[in-house]
Amino acid sequence: YDWRISPLTEANRLAEAVESKLDEAEPRNHPVSIIAHSMGGLLARAMIATHPETWARLCRHPDARVLMLGTPNGGSYIVPLVFTGRESMVKQLAMVDFTNNQAELLEILRSYPGLMQMLPVTETDSDFFSAETWRRLRGVDDKKREWIAPDASLLEMARVFRNLIDSKPTIVPDRMCYIAGIAPATPAALEIVKDEQGNEQIVAQASPEGDGRVLWSTGRLAGIKTWYVQALHGDLADHEPAFAAIRELLEKGTTDKLPVVPPVARGVPARFVLPEEKTPLYPDEDSLIRSA
Repeated sequence: YDWRISPLTEANRLAEAVESKLDEAEPRNHPVSIIAHSMGGLLARAMIATHPETWARLCRHPDARVLMLGTPNGGSYIVPLVFTGRESMVKQLAMVDFTNNQAELLEILRSYPGLMQMLPVTETDSDFFSAETWRRLRGVDDKKREWIAPDASLLEMARVFRNLIDSKPTIVPDRMCYIAGIAPATPAALEIVKDEQGNEQIVAQASPEGDGRVLWSTGRLAGIKTWYVQALHGDLADHEPAFAAIRELLEKGTTDKLPVVPPVARGVPARFVLPEEKTPLYPDEDSLIRSA
């Protein structure tokens, strides 16, 4: 799928692919299941919401399932870090891109509906789907960083997407499983605070309860059982020690090869300031790919 465009658009292509695979599998009485990494889980849920007939057909087989790996079901705070030029991937791209500087790269990224639709749903007064929130953040960063607030129409599209997948019956406990990764720090908030001189500044907060990109609290879905694996977000689909457990989850919907209780980070506060990642002077292809 193309992560730059809306999952609602790509859901049509996914539904076609699933229907084609069902045509092959049904005569053999084989199940068709989906392993969805990160935003792929949102895409699967978008397909369930907009193509219920395809989902119903998939579910005719009792062993068909959706396994989500680190899906940001409630969004990810990485996206606000990207839009405000604080995320390391953007900085690395700016260093190797000879045609666009960082501000120009951010202008490109802010036009991607798919990225916008992964904004975090928060329980605080920071509504990242509101243009007013971005005006406040932009005002604090004035003359400190070059970035432009997301377009209000794209923010509204993102809110519509969020409301759609949260209101439709896209959560099916007996057909879904979730695997969460583990990392020392995961972005957990983007806050406006005052320094000792009373000047406002934007500070990123982190939590030990996440996979480095997605918090457990914004990834997990109510009613969906979660298992935990010692891997970072980007490695969740490439962590060979978990392959046997993934196979069991697909075949049986459960496994005892992974813990269902998250680890406890002893001696680490629930929230702490997230320092900006230092960008390599000469980022190579591998570091760029892993960051992305």
